[in-house]
Amino acid sequence: MATTGTNPTGSRPAPDADPIDLLEGWLADLSSGLPGPAQARRAVLTELRDGLLEAFDAHRAAGLAPVEAAWAVLGEFGEPAEIARAFAPELAGRQARRTVLALLGTGPLVGLVWGNAAAASHLMGNPTRPGPPWLWPGLPAVVRVVLALLALVVATGVPAGLLAVAATGRPGRWLPYRPRLAPTAAATLGLAALTADLLLLVTVGASAVIMPGRLVWAPVTVAVCASLARLVLNTRATRRLLVARAALT
Repeated sequence: MATTGTNPTGSRPAPDADPIDLLEGWLADLSSGLPGPAQARRAVLTELRDGLLEAFDAHRAAGLAPVEAAWAVLGEFGEPAEIARAFAPELAGRQARRTVLALLGTGPLVGLVWGNAAAASHLMGNPTRPGPPWLWPGLPAVVRVVLALLALVVATGVPAGLLAVAATGRPGRWLPYRPRLAPTAAATLGLAALTADLLLLVTVGASAVIMPGRLVWAPVTVAVCASLARLVLNTRATRRLLVARAALT
């Protein structure tokens, strides 16, 4: 366990302790409580490390011994958990924006490969008739249900994603300050994308059983791989968003 300038008994560190190790221990404790993308966390830690070293040099110049100087610096900066809470809203907002832009950017591509797989397998019915896709004539029942559910998922997730982008951009100036808004909206889009991918993957399995021999497996395999890849990456990103949201007050 990293130390923040005290030994396990709560007293000051021994005179022969390494002051840089004490400062790095404080940073390690802080790092464990920071949410957000790795690059943003590194930037925060780099900035704080520079501040710690600058303050350390100032105390050394004032005549303090190395360990006493490190102790004074850590006392000035405060508890790592408090500093982490101060940075958490900004870092969670960056995580939310990054996740949303990735999902909105890859969504049309994933939809395109699935549309190509459905068309190649002749699962699209008669798309020339006006109306929503799930009402096209000739659609298998399982595809009709899935299209209706996907429309509901998209109608829920996309507005939430756009809200997260707005909350973390210039329009956020006119929105009420709510630290949990962006990660909540981004997590909503993430959960919607997870639901969509699971629906599509279940549909492939059901179609293989109900309509054996109808699927054209080359484009279907490409679509399945696209959804599986997004499923893995999005599960991790959405979990981080929910963790970041829970840490905010």
